[in-house]
Amino acid sequence: MMNDLVALVNKKDRLSQKLISHEAEDEEMGERDRLTLEAAANFSRGAEQPLSASKRLITWFRSEISS
Repeated sequence: MMNDLVALVNKKDRLSQKLISHEAEDEEMGERDRLTLEAAANFSRGAEQPLSASKRLITWFRSEISS
């Protein structure tokens, strides 16, 4: 009976450590996500720059051709 108790306590300890580890990873990922969203919200392309990549490329090609 004592061996069963020791085995259960050890299993509980392992599971507790695993849970703590997962919670720390979740917190870290949440913080990273928050920082990414914050950076995206603060991103500002100049007013003269078109929003789409294709329009930016066309603008760049035109400027290269004309110069």
